Amino acid sequence: FSTKKEAIQARNTIQAQLYYHEYSAFPSVTVKEYYDYYLYHHMAKDKKCAYGTFMSYRNIIYNYIVPLIGNRKLQSIKRSDLLKVLMSIQSKSVMKLAQGVITGSFKHDKAKNFISYDPSIGAVRDNKQRMRMEEKLHYESNEVNTKDEISVYSLKQVCYLLSKAKENKSIVFLPLLVSLTTGLRISELIALKFEDIDFEHNILYVKRQLGRNLEFVENEREEYRNQECSPKSHNGVRQIYLPQLTMDELILEQKRRLSTGQTLDSYIFVDPEGNHVHRSYYRKPYQMLLEQAHLPY
Repeated sequence: FSTKKEAIQARNTIQAQLYYHEYSAFPSVTVKEYYDYYLYHHMAKDKKCAYGTFMSYRNIIYNYIVPLIGNRKLQSIKRSDLLKVLMSIQSKSVMKLAQGVITGSFKHDKAKNFISYDPSIGAVRDNKQRMRMEEKLHYESNEVNTKDEISVYSLKQVCYLLSKAKENKSIVFLPLLVSLTTGLRISELIALKFEDIDFEHNILYVKRQLGRNLEFVENEREEYRNQECSPKSHNGVRQIYLPQLTMDELILEQKRRLSTGQTLDSYIFVDPEGNHVHRSYYRKPYQMLLEQAHLPY
């Protein structure tokens, strides 16, 4: 510094930043460099996130965030920059996910003192307010887009769907019944084994899911796409009490499997050759069932 006064002022400024946890020692880090670290080190190695979560975050980061502000210095990012990123996303579901990615990453950013303040708080708040205003105008103009609406089956429709599936002997019946009465994710459903069921006390133990582990994230080989993995979070390991209706159908499936000479040490839901099924295995049969039942997808 050219004068003692300037040096004292600079020292006092840094002391204040340190006191309020606003000091950053990384002024030259770019947004892309930070997100490379955040995704591959923090999310994958430290938090050990699920493969699906990792891929969702990666798509948001490299399809929306990096193309718009990736070359900017992290310290220079303002609320308007993040709002611009969010406004560039057309899909509401993707935008909501992007809000979570931006909020979580900049919160971590601030905690590590990569930035002096968190611009994501105001950006996400402004974007939510903008979305509420657009939805209000959208409904007032009676231009309702049915694709954006969440459709939920009524209890009557669910019962009719199940009865139609059983009547037509659809392969969807049992997995549909189990998913409706347990709330399992599709990856957890196709990973169920008979050993996971306590037939005496009507309890289902959720211990695993079928998917991919992060160490094989860049590998597309078949055996890496259908591995036994831990549930999405530690709360995913749980026990669920099954209604008698579901238990009766599982017992019938157990007896059917034994009567055809098959063993019970494999997965409950398998293809005709006895192999485990993919996430998409039931998609077409389910769509056919909906057509037969005259219900919307």
